[in-house]
Amino acid sequence: MKYKLLLGSYIDSVNAQDINCFHIANHINKNEFEVHAFCHSNDVKIRGVTFHKVSNNRFFKNIQKLLTMISLKADIYYLPRVEKVDIIFAWLTKRHVVSSVEIQTVYLKNNYYRFFNRYIDGYFCISEFLKKLNKKCWNKNVPVIYLGIDYLGKPVEHEKLNKIIWVGSVCERKRPKLFLELAQHHKNLDFCMVGDGEELQIVKKMAQNNNMKNISFEGKLSNEQTLTKIQSADLLCITSKEEGLPKIVLEAASKGVPTIYINEMYSVDYIKNGVNGFGVKNIEEMEKKIDLLVRDVQLYKKLSVEVGKLANQYSWERLISQYETFFKDFCK
Repeated sequence: MKYKLLLGSYIDSVNAQDINCFHIANHINKNEFEVHAFCHSNDVKIRGVTFHKVSNNRFFKNIQKLLTMISLKADIYYLPRVEKVDIIFAWLTKRHVVSSVEIQTVYLKNNYYRFFNRYIDGYFCISEFLKKLNKKCWNKNVPVIYLGIDYLGKPVEHEKLNKIIWVGSVCERKRPKLFLELAQHHKNLDFCMVGDGEELQIVKKMAQNNNMKNISFEGKLSNEQTLTKIQSADLLCITSKEEGLPKIVLEAASKGVPTIYINEMYSVDYIKNGVNGFGVKNIEEMEKKIDLLVRDVQLYKKLSVEVGKLANQYSWERLISQYETFFKDFCK
């Protein structure tokens, strides 16, 4: 007997939860699971996975997703996006629904509290930081299951710091304007911003007004294109105010690219400060650490070597069994 599993994300999209579900679908044991997933186009194909196409239009997407979830009668529904339609489905039905806490902002809204603690059977956190926050805010202990990455062999060891990359939604929470501050401070380095969002035109206009020649804006790219851009860089910069556990850190690690981030409101489990990257208090400290890495080539090379070891440690081949066990436990 196989467990019928619905991965309630859109496997052909580039949201973090979508990418994670894509990898779960790709790596999960098809002898034990009958896997179903949502998509927006006919272009995506994974062996042993049944796709349910839904519209890109928000209204029709929600209706189609809800009707599909109701009619499918899966043994377990994994709903990591926690969309309004997911909350409605979990509230209306008595199906086995599980999810995951992937960002700290879920602890700020009552509808998320009800979803995770009243409407569904169980959930996990994707980092130790979120697990501790979960205990503090909701007084509940849950397991940690990390996000994985396809390990593609030994990462390239980068020699020195010349180019810094920023990847994500260009929105207020990600604080993209801080990246411009870095580019203004480090005029001898190249900067690259990958992503789209409501603040993209604002930061592009700021760069133009300040005649900044050392920054480029790549817009929204596919995951494969983003990885290529990361490999051409030497340091990943994260300026977000709030995060969960940025998977982009692992993707950069697979290319030998260390990460520097602002740990004012959160911490990244993957990063050991000063060993394979840096967590800093603010943008001023980030500027100083970048100056240090430019001057101290040996320190930079050490970070590049050490961060490359993360990719194997968090490979999907190592982690997928934890997801399988989690899903099967709730089926039983």
